[in-house]
Amino acid sequence: MQDLVLNYLGTYSLIFILISIIGMVTFCNIDNIDVIKTDNKKINILHIIICFLSPTFYFARQQSQSIENKYSKKVKEYKKATAKKSYNLIYFLISFTVIILLLFSDSQLFNVYITITHSQLDLLCKYLFIPFTIYLFSRSIEIFYAFGKDAFDRLNKSRPNTALKFHERIKLALRSYIELIINYALLYYFITVVFFIYELKLPFINLIHVFDSLYYSSLIVTTIGFDVIKPIHEITKFLTFFEVLNGMILVVVSFTIYVSRSIEDKESKEN
Repeated sequence: MQDLVLNYLGTYSLIFILISIIGMVTFCNIDNIDVIKTDNKKINILHIIICFLSPTFYFARQQSQSIENKYSKKVKEYKKATAKKSYNLIYFLISFTVIILLLFSDSQLFNVYITITHSQLDLLCKYLFIPFTIYLFSRSIEIFYAFGKDAFDRLNKSRPNTALKFHERIKLALRSYIELIINYALLYYFITVVFFIYELKLPFINLIHVFDSLYYSSLIVTTIGFDVIKPIHEITKFLTFFEVLNGMILVVVSFTIYVSRSIEDKESKEN
């Protein structure tokens, strides 16, 4: 049982290291690192790393490639925009639904964790908590990379590969911002539950319930800072750091660039 916990934490640590590498590569603007294949097609190494770490990003890339191969230029730009908006809404609704269900059942859940057997708890961790944690990390990495790259592309005035307007990009970024708050709240909660189940020292001070994790996540992503809830374990400290980084990408970078470019486009049309 202790081995499961160690493996669980080891997985988190590995993901943290890889995310650090991704962050440094992204912000150092080394996105054009590629390898030339024999048929003269380029493979973006960074995209391969992101796809490995984020199944949802890999799925989005596959869908984009499928649209690329099926439709003409104008049609595929519209199709890509529609797909991005649809998946953004679906992922948001998944996180929103889970957090609402947990909020309404929170008081009963810890009684369930106490009463069920250790073998049932192992199954709960292996087939529910850990897979969903991977999904949450996947979305966080996807949002971090996708919006960061898109914002810098717009800053460099690169031609967009979708028909998304700037006001639509702002709407998507805002929805993803709320999703990030929920996703990290769920991560904090699931980690706390795992520690509680295996009778380890809890990774937070004063964070026990779902609402506590949602409140803490809201404070961190808006960079307000700590209140009565504080991370005391390395895992939760790392998570807190990356939530701040994700929030910075969406608010400071994406929103700022999208709004400024939207104003520029409006002024150029008027002139």
